[in-house]
Formats: sequence, structure tokens, C-alpha cells
Amino acid sequence: MSGAAVAPSEPPFMAGSWAVVRGPHELFALDCGDGEEVRVSGEGLGGDWDSTLTTLRQLGVVEPGVQRLHRALVTELHEPLNYRTLLGRDGWEILFLELTGQCNERCRHCYAESSPERKEQLSFAEVESVVRQAQLLGVRRLQLTGGDPLVSRNCLPAARLARELGIPEIEIYTNGLALSDALADDLCALGASFAMSFYSHRPEVHDAVTGTPGSQVRTLAAIERVLRRGSRLRVSLISTAENRQDIQPAIELLELVGVSRDQMGLDEERTVGRGTFGDAGPEVPHALLTSEGAPAHGARSGGGGKLCVSYRGEVHPCIFARHQRLGSIRETTIAACLEAPLTLRARSTRLGLAPAQARLTCSDCRATETLLERVVGI
Repeated sequence: MSGAAVAPSEPPFMAGSWAVVRGPHELFALDCGDGEEVRVSGEGLGGDWDSTLTTLRQLGVVEPGVQRLHRALVTELHEPLNYRTLLGRDGWEILFLELTGQCNERCRHCYAESSPERKEQLSFAEVESVVRQAQLLGVRRLQLTGGDPLVSRNCLPAARLARELGIPEIEIYTNGLALSDALADDLCALGASFAMSFYSHRPEVHDAVTGTPGSQVRTLAAIERVLRRGSRLRVSLISTAENRQDIQPAIELLELVGVSRDQMGLDEERTVGRGTFGDAGPEVPHALLTSEGAPAHGARSGGGGKLCVSYRGEVHPCIFARHQRLGSIRETTIAACLEAPLTLRARSTRLGLAPAQARLTCSDCRATETLLERVVGI
């Protein structure tokens, strides 16, 4: 199961979770789920697919990996190898739509490098196009984010359009500073849910992380505003160097204002944008939160792929994977980005997780990062 790359005699394709490339007398396959590789060569692979399948069936008697591959080739639909089949085999769970790079805070660790001074934003025509494409892709959850989405005039119209198109879930990821009663009424009437980050029970610590005096009080007020309206809410406690000792009392303060434990999640600063990952180890009491707590960016473990459209129009596989570019909505459509043919880099390096310290702390993003590097080299 080693050797040089396979010279393909036909385009690479997906069969279930297997990425497959076939040469004149050789076949290489990578299970994108668990990283297992299969490389088989011989005269029996040089004919049509019936002879190839016969050879694989015979080898599968003694090679479990070949047996699994043979079963997938026989029972699964063969589809072109592209970003859709590679990353969205179970559909699309979430699309992060960054309306603007502008934010009314200047968080020290911001992955999007947002601040009050940033002016980059998507036009309403671009926002409308992305929302419509999300509906066509079958995206189950649309997260409007930024920067802070509430400072964009396109936030409420985008939420209205998403509701009109029947996108199942609409989430507003905001610090809450611009959430007035009137805007809360409008967004809650559309059935939008909210997500916010929180840093400390001590105002001075929270405000130091956000770089914005008075932000803790205003975020707490926004949390209470959402809770009073009965809308869905989740709050992510982000562990940074400044607040690692404050997680437990911050949880207790949130409970006092009405946030339940299953509405809280614990996340860590990441080496993305202005952030720097620092393993908190035992300093961060992960066990204080239930396993149901949602991470900051809102991915769930129920299956399905993730996509992000940044405020620059770039398409990424996750809001944190900003170094991996799938395309741009200013050059083509999201669907065209996802359907572009890919190559398969056949080599004998086993697929595994990128180290958490590298860039990303969530395991699904690290798996995607390694998979894209392993398969297509980005």
C-alpha cells in the first residue's frame, strides 16, 4: 500500500466515503471517514469495471480494507470527486454568512480580525444570492455573523429572506451591543435564534478581552432581552489567557440571568486571525458543562458539512478554516465552487487529525483540514 501516485485513466470519484482513482493497472482509494488506504496493482485491474470488481472481491477475502472498498464500489453511487461529495456527503448542516467585517468590539482574539475600523462587507445583492444558494443547497442552518451582523443593514433583510425561502434554522451570532428592543422584536418574530460569546463574571476582565468598555453589561442585557422573548439562545464561554480562572463563576452568573446549562458551551481561543491557541489543560473546567453544550461556531455532531462565506466573498470549509479557500462568490456561484473537479493525491501518508495546537481546536475542523491537504493539497 505504498508507492508513487496513480496516473489516472479516468477522473477520480467518490463511492460512499471512499475517494477512488484508477490507473491502467492500478487502483488507489482513501476512506475519507477513517483514513484507511487501499492500493492494488496488477493485470486484473486493466480491463473493464467488472474485471476490476472481480479482482477486488477475490483480494477482499484476505484483506478487510479491500473487502470494504469492494462493498462500497458495488453498493454506493459513484459520483465525481469534488468539494460537494468530499465535504458534504451528508448534506450541509450549516452555512456561516459573514455580512460585514465591521464590529463594535475589537476582541483581542478575533478569528475574523474584525474591528470598528473595518469597512469590508457584502453587498445586499451578494447576501441575497448566498441566501438563495443556501436554500438550493439544502442548508439546514444559516448563521448570520460578521464582524457583528447587527451593525449591517443587511441583517434583518437576510433573515426575512431566509425565512421566506424556508431555511429551517436562522441564527444570529452577535455580541448583542446593537440589539435594540425593536430589532429583537423583528428578529424574534422571524423565529431567529441567537448566539453570543461571554468571557467573565468580572466586567473588567470581559471588557479587556473585547477591548470595549461596558461591553459585559451590554451583552448581559442583550442575553436577557432574548430570554424575555422566549427565543432560542446559546452562549459560548470562550477560554482565553485572561479569563481561564473565571469560567465557573461566569457560568453561575449566566444561570442567575436565566441561561440554562444546556444553553452554554465551552470553547477555546484559536490560532486564527488575531487569536493564539494556548492549551488551558486542567485550568479550564470542561466538566462543568454538559456534553450538549454547543461550541462557539455552532457546529453540531449530527452530521453534515459546513461552509463559510466571508465578508470578502471567499468560500471556506469552516468559519475558522480561513486559510483554505474553496472559491469566491465574486468569481462564481457556491454550487460551481463545490462541483469543480478535484484530483486525488495518491500517496502513502495515513490520514489523521492535524494537531490541535496548529490552528483549530475542534476535531471535525482538524479532520477536514487534514483531509483537504491529503486529498487535494490545500
